[in-house]
Amino acid sequence: VNQLPTFPPERYAERCPWAKRQTLEKWISDRVLKLTCTADDMRPFAAAAGFAAGIQRWLPAERADLLAELDAAYCHLYGLARDDVEYILTTFQAHGTDAATPDLFSRGTPILAAYDRLAHA
Repeated sequence: VNQLPTFPPERYAERCPWAKRQTLEKWISDRVLKLTCTADDMRPFAAAAGFAAGIQRWLPAERADLLAELDAAYCHLYGLARDDVEYILTTFQAHGTDAATPDLFSRGTPILAAYDRLAHA
């Protein structure tokens, strides 16, 4: 477990570099909960997590934006330069998915756009 490329829990208590009024934990968890809490059976989880927004509608475009933001955020947190992120995204092979769940290759452009937004926030 110590060799996995994960951050220690205390890292998430730090201020978010692109949203200084929030901790990393709050910024990340808001997005993860929006992606996760999309059905009535998730109400207890949303309540336990203190997710005030409650159950979210499944909106493919919003989900794609949230996923791109999270990918871009972790690229920043791991200290990856934009050129490196762009290269990494080109190494994924495209494969068939449905329109509501684009693959990593087709999501590359939104990830780079989110990376740029976070860099300039």
